[in-house]
Amino acid sequence: MSCTRHHILVLAAGKGSRMGVPKALMRVHDMLWWQYQQQRLAKLDMPQTWVVSKAVKTTIQQHKDAPSQLIEADENAPMFQSLLTGINSLDHTTTRGIFVLPVDVPAPMPSVWQALALLNAVAVPQYNNHAGHPIYLPWNFVQQELLNRQPFSSDKPRLDRLVAPILKQIKVGDPDTTTNLNTPKELELWLKRQSIQGGITDSSTPV
Repeated sequence: MSCTRHHILVLAAGKGSRMGVPKALMRVHDMLWWQYQQQRLAKLDMPQTWVVSKAVKTTIQQHKDAPSQLIEADENAPMFQSLLTGINSLDHTTTRGIFVLPVDVPAPMPSVWQALALLNAVAVPQYNNHAGHPIYLPWNFVQQELLNRQPFSSDKPRLDRLVAPILKQIKVGDPDTTTNLNTPKELELWLKRQSIQGGITDSSTPV
């Protein structure tokens, strides 16, 4: 699988009201969450585009390790509009497929991404009978269903409803795929689990 033909979209434009700060900026030990996520994503050797609010972009850009692709989106708009903003920023001639990861979902181990891409279908990981993230969208689906949509159309589409008739699920062994860090308590419990487990190791080659 060609790394350069798959792309990761990290959706991080929301306000994060339940966290008290935008989720990309929540504190995790001695770093911010976007830095923690970026370290996990670095194992994949795939290009990333972060779709962020103006406030988050301003903060991240102050750091020397900031992602190279930061695309600004409206923090008050639905997540679907952030997705379209990210897609429209990509090189449509070389992209084979995209992974969509909400920023509050800890990036899972490399084998999860590999398994999704190998299906070459709209797919999500399944852990303990629950569907999770990231979602993989082959480029033919993006072209047919997403590229021609207006970012602020009146029908208010949702990606989960759009993909439901064709969505495939693949069983994985990584609980992070079904983790959403929506509140300080959920973050605390997740960090405690990481400490107990010593993190999840994965010897798979990067995707």
